Amino acid sequence: MIKQSLLFCISLLIIVGCAKDDNSNTTPSSIPGMGEAGGELQVSAPFVLPEGVTLVSIEGIDDPVITTTFEESALKSSSRFGYRNNCRGSGGDWMALKMTFRKKNSNCKEIFLPAGCVFESDDEESQNGIVMQDIKLIFEELQETITAKIYLYCINKGRRGTSYRVNYNLKGITDCKIILDVITALQNKRIDISDFTDEDLDDYKEICSYLQDCVWKITNGNGLEDNDWNFIKRLRDRNR
Repeated sequence: MIKQSLLFCISLLIIVGCAKDDNSNTTPSSIPGMGEAGGELQVSAPFVLPEGVTLVSIEGIDDPVITTTFEESALKSSSRFGYRNNCRGSGGDWMALKMTFRKKNSNCKEIFLPAGCVFESDDEESQNGIVMQDIKLIFEELQETITAKIYLYCINKGRRGTSYRVNYNLKGITDCKIILDVITALQNKRIDISDFTDEDLDDYKEICSYLQDCVWKITNGNGLEDNDWNFIKRLRDRNR
């Protein structure tokens, strides 16, 4: 009888533990590593680079300025190499990273940063970030190194933005279902900085500002409302 009671208690603890984990996936403001929930960011899969390609560095950019052209690339006499990789991603009001990739003895032509990838900072007072739409970086002909400015959305409202003094780890793809639902809705929407020109940069900023608030409603608030989903639905599709 005692043995049966002990087994029952253990089973109950396992069930409760699993329920708690499931809730963290579906309950706003309780997602580990996001908002003020504490803990480490949880991922369903690690980020894996193509064979022969290495991530050389991730550097935080202080006080990011949203531009369509990466400042370092703009200073080069030729824009042939790395031109299509000047700036990528969506967001950027608070988080922008300078990322450098290198290939060696590889025929790799492009790198993907999948939507849902999370970047974890090593400073508890600094933001963690997330990619909300797939990012493609291209190796131009004869090019062995890619350096790009990557825009991200913040997932810890109230913390400091990116900084060169902070180290960032590309941890993998989030397992948070409610974030992934938004990512699915944004999959084919025109939100990447590369979809915009200097002339319509204000439109980009307005879109990203609203989407950043949507992300914070999940990480720090009570979740998205109908008007938020309607805003996402009304966004222009890409290539239109």
